[in-house]
Amino acid sequence: MGNKAMSAPNTFCAVCPMFEIIDDEKAEEILSRFVETTKKEDGCVYYGWTRSGNKVFCRETYIDGEAVLYHLKNVEGLLSEILNGIAKLDSLSFHAPEKELEKIKPVTAHLNPTYFTYLPSGFTNFYSLTGSAIKPNTFITIQPTSEIVNMEAFMAKEKGLIEKAKSESKLLYYGWTISYDTTPPKLFTREAYLDADAALIHLDNIFPLLNELLEDSIIKLLDIQIHGPKDQLELLKSKFDPFGAVYYETIMGFVKFSRSFFG
Repeated sequence: MGNKAMSAPNTFCAVCPMFEIIDDEKAEEILSRFVETTKKEDGCVYYGWTRSGNKVFCRETYIDGEAVLYHLKNVEGLLSEILNGIAKLDSLSFHAPEKELEKIKPVTAHLNPTYFTYLPSGFTNFYSLTGSAIKPNTFITIQPTSEIVNMEAFMAKEKGLIEKAKSESKLLYYGWTISYDTTPPKLFTREAYLDADAALIHLDNIFPLLNELLEDSIIKLLDIQIHGPKDQLELLKSKFDPFGAVYYETIMGFVKFSRSFFG
């Protein structure tokens, strides 16, 4: 599957499960089996695990809703196994365009997830989403969750954030998803960077606009997670600690997407 893109709309589908580890001794082995099983899926863009304390998060993204459903079927046995005394599922959300969510919802509703739909302004700098090359999962993802206090004001400012982000050469993708399951609606920022340096460039680039969103009570930051290699996370802490960031260290995983930085 080529799916070539360069500053193209960010339309791929993300699954965001958080687990709490109960049996550390068995956890690493089964997490490895999840990774090896998923590597064989043509529709997977990237997949892997990060960890903070006894919490493990799966960073996983797929080209469309059908690829998400194929994956869920593919790891059905492993999911039953991990939930049988090895870990418990703390939270689960799906992030996708509305038409892809409609494919996912009937199969996943029993899991009681939160569904987030994409704002159309998001973009990706991937050259291709999938391919035969399997590369290490070394990039940085930043995942802020906020409440939208003033939707009209947010929508008026989000275009400026997008335009600034498009100027950043080492940004991999950027955009928002919104869940209307709560009042006020929840806003999830989907953003990824080649490394810590790229993430810091982004923060400096958009900080004036971000500060306006927070200071003018347009959004209310609920939490922020940062996922990536341990050495890269250390470089981010001085800037992101004031936001109350929680850091998740990459422990295993792969990417299939192509970008000039990755070859």
